[in-house]
Amino acid sequence: MDLVGHDFALPLPGLANLLVATGIESSGALPALVDVCPRPAQLPLVLVHNDVVGDMSDHHAFRLRDVPYLFLSCGRWAHYHMETDTPDRLAWGKMAMIRDYVVSLAGALADADLAVAPVDTTATEIRYLEAALGASLPMVLATLQMSSLKTRADLQRLAFGLQAMGV
Repeated sequence: MDLVGHDFALPLPGLANLLVATGIESSGALPALVDVCPRPAQLPLVLVHNDVVGDMSDHHAFRLRDVPYLFLSCGRWAHYHMETDTPDRLAWGKMAMIRDYVVSLAGALADADLAVAPVDTTATEIRYLEAALGASLPMVLATLQMSSLKTRADLQRLAFGLQAMGV
């Protein structure tokens, strides 16, 4: 985990608590494991292929060695590595939800066989995006001049489009 103590920068209603996970593609067991782990409804989760967000933290070492991993983040924010990055700006309730989710994930991961078998997670990523963005998804797609999400290329176009917008 890294950068999980703040609201998410996507300027859409109801998404301040958004949590992003990458690495789901590193083991065929991870998609089902993430599906069964309890997570508060107020903590929407988006799964993103690592090739879209890159190696922003220590999970890089696991990826390079073909060790299955999950990396959780809320992305960089305006106060990243600034003097203004102070405890009073943190989203303490969100961090408590993430803590509880990580405890659930850790328990499930401890009992799982995480054989390295990269898997196509396109459908899973789309399902999580649709659930997290809900009614906002059509507006996001329209803003990026996209009609739907069906393929890995669509997911990449969405992610890179949002990144270009500064999200």
